[in-house]
Amino acid sequence: DVALNNGELTGTNVDNETFTITSTDNAVNVNAIDFTQVSAINAGASANDAIVTTELVNADLTANDNGLMASNISFTNINTADLSNGALKGTDVNNETFTITSTDNAVNVNAIDFTQVSAIDAGTSANDAIVASGSAVNAELTSSNNGLTASTIDFSNINNADLNGGELTGTNGNDETFTIDNDANEVNVNAIDFTQVSAIDAGTSANDAIVTTVAVDATLTGTDNAVDTSGIAFTNVNTADLNTGTLLGSANADVFALDAAGLIANQILFTAINSLVDAQGGADDVTGMVGIDWTLTADNGCLLYTSPSPRD
Repeated sequence: DVALNNGELTGTNVDNETFTITSTDNAVNVNAIDFTQVSAINAGASANDAIVTTELVNADLTANDNGLMASNISFTNINTADLSNGALKGTDVNNETFTITSTDNAVNVNAIDFTQVSAIDAGTSANDAIVASGSAVNAELTSSNNGLTASTIDFSNINNADLNGGELTGTNGNDETFTIDNDANEVNVNAIDFTQVSAIDAGTSANDAIVTTVAVDATLTGTDNAVDTSGIAFTNVNTADLNTGTLLGSANADVFALDAAGLIANQILFTAINSLVDAQGGADDVTGMVGIDWTLTADNGCLLYTSPSPRD
C-alpha cells in the first residue's frame, strides 16, 4: 500500500494503465499497488488508459478532453471509463456533445469512451447535445423538459438531439406539444431541438398536439390519430395546427367532420388549415355541422361549405 498524502500519481507514456476505483475517496489500484490519499492522476500519453470500477461510481466531466473527476480524484489523459451503472455529470459552463450508438449504456464525450452509464446530467450550459452515430437510435421523452432516455441512459439538461433516423416516443401521462416547420425530420418538444427524426409516437395521453411556426402541409395515413408532416410519421396525435397549410387525405377511407373548433379528420382536430382539403382516394365520409350550407361544384367529388349568413 502507498499513501500519497494528497499527492499526485503519473502514469507512463508507453504502457496502458488500468486504474481501478471504488466509492472510497482518493483510493485507486493500479499495477497491483493500492494507493490512498491520491488527489490527481495523469494517466500519461498512452492510447488506452482506463478507469474501471468494482461498484457503482459517479463521475464529473471537466472542461478538458480526457479529463474527469471520480472517487474525488482528478483524472487526466483517460481514454475509457466504466462506471458500473454510475451517473455522469457534465459541466455548467462547457457545451458537451454526447455521442451514442445502439449499444446500451455507452457514450463518448470529451474523447472518453464511457460504458455502464445509467444517467447523464449534461449541466446547465445552453447547447449540450446528443448525437447518434453509426445507426438510428430511438429515444423516449420523460416528464421533464430537456429530458429523454436513449441507449438506456436517462439524460437530463439536453438541448439538442440528432437521432440519425431514429424514432421518438412521448409519454403516456403528459400532453406533449411537437413544434415543427418545413425543415424535414426536425421537431422541438420539451425544450429539446430534435433532428433526423423519422417517426413520433406521441403516447396515449389525451391532448398531444402538433403546432407549426409556418404553413406546413400534412397528409393523413388512413389510420386514426396518425398524420405525416415535415417528413415525420406521427401517431397518437390529437390536435394539429397547420398554420394555413394544406391537408391531404389518404388512399383509404378517411372520415371528416366539421366542428366548431375546426376540422376533425381521422380523430385529429385540425385547425388553421388551408381552405382546400384534398381527400384523395378511398370511400371518404364527411359530416357537417348543424346550420352549415353546402354547395356542389362542377367537379366530381368536390363540394364547398359556407357559414350561415348573418340573416339566417
